[in-house]
Amino acid sequence: MNKILANRNLTHLLFVILLILVNPLNSFGCKCDSTSVENGYKKANLIVKGKILKVEMVNTLETINVDSIASLQTLIGDNERLSRYLEGYSLYKVTLEVSKIFKGEYLGKQLTIYTSLTSSACGIRFREREETIIYTTKESNMMYFMYGDYVDRLRLMKKENTYWTDRCKRLVSDVAQETKLLNSHIMALKN
Repeated sequence: MNKILANRNLTHLLFVILLILVNPLNSFGCKCDSTSVENGYKKANLIVKGKILKVEMVNTLETINVDSIASLQTLIGDNERLSRYLEGYSLYKVTLEVSKIFKGEYLGKQLTIYTSLTSSACGIRFREREETIIYTTKESNMMYFMYGDYVDRLRLMKKENTYWTDRCKRLVSDVAQETKLLNSHIMALKN
């Protein structure tokens, strides 16, 4: 009898270990292929080099035009899940002191860029005082993931000059090398 109980306990233990290793939550994580300089350049609306001045957590409402808040409340109605998500801290707001623009318009010495708070939604953790190059777009992949049917209407409500980045854009680990690669690519485009 004790042998049967020991085998049963061992079976349960192995089952729990297997569940931990397989973890179905990982299947919903961020999955992106690495992208080349050429591809990153092509897809980006704005590519900037600069120093991270500030990183703070904000809610998605921060990215919505103030004049559209009433329309947004009408749009989401009784959808508590969406309302909680819009009002909860779900984004990093990154303030960057711009030193160089590789692609896009000059928008001032400082630029605000948003990324998801979670790595499962492809967010990036930036560090203050770090020099970096950021590839950005005017659209957020996270918006499609989180807001589904609402995304087209939300797009019309967003603030002007709102830029996004995520792990699916080109990530930069060596700023000096990336600067050379970008400059070389830009020169090739001009020829």
